[in-house]
Amino acid sequence: MLVTALIRRHGVLLSHFDTWNLVLNDIPVHTPSTTDTEVDQTFEAIRKFTDWKWHEPKPPQLKRIIEDTWELVLDTTLWSPTDHWQATVPEVRLTDVVDAVVAEPRRRSVARRRPGAEVK
Repeated sequence: MLVTALIRRHGVLLSHFDTWNLVLNDIPVHTPSTTDTEVDQTFEAIRKFTDWKWHEPKPPQLKRIIEDTWELVLDTTLWSPTDHWQATVPEVRLTDVVDAVVAEPRRRSVARRRPGAEVK
């Protein structure tokens, strides 16, 4: 279902959609303007934690290195306006809804055959 709702601007969290995968995978976020040197510096800082294993809780310093970059996902000035954006709201009230459309599932295509042709 596709729902269209009018939500006040201050009630919407706008974020860069593609970089959420980095956050979900516990990886630092880098913007398009970040230089290769800056990216290398971040990963060099992470590599210093040689005793840490992915299945273990992160040491506080490592956690800070990674999580401090996550706020970049929310900075709309850093990304191209043609990038994919997502808007998240804590709730949608029925009074906010202005339109709703039920999406029809795609129908399976049926191959057409000449009359009398064998099915293989």
